[in-house]
Amino acid sequence: MRTKINAKAKGTHVLHLARMMSTNLRQANLKGANLEKADYDPNTNFPQDFDPVKAGMQIKSEN
Repeated sequence: MRTKINAKAKGTHVLHLARMMSTNLRQANLKGANLEKADYDPNTNFPQDFDPVKAGMQIKSEN
């Protein structure tokens, strides 16, 4: 299943505090997205050259 991720909705950042566990974001446009405190796990795939730590994201274990 493919889901298109659009980080902005009418100028509002919509991914703040999101849970992106095991999500494939390789083709997502995350430029300008507020990802502070959003959760991800080791199975989350990000676009090349994207640093989730610099974006303020929090890694969660699979417990």
